[in-house]
Amino acid sequence: FCQGSNILPFYVPGVAPMNFHQNSVVEIKAVKLTSSRTQLPYEYYSLPFCQPDKVVYKAENLGQEV
Repeated sequence: FCQGSNILPFYVPGVAPMNFHQNSVVEIKAVKLTSSRTQLPYEYYSLPFCQPDKVVYKAENLGQEV
């Protein structure tokens, strides 16, 4: 018993693979890290990662603004 179905592709902006070249500037958006071992997320720069000279926080949606 075979049924036909319509399958339509879709594109989510910012999710498609991107190619970078050596010495390219790469914008990293990081706010928190979640763990499969704990219930609480970590704030990204509370861990020993390299920190830029200036951290710029950008809201991605209305919920982050409020």
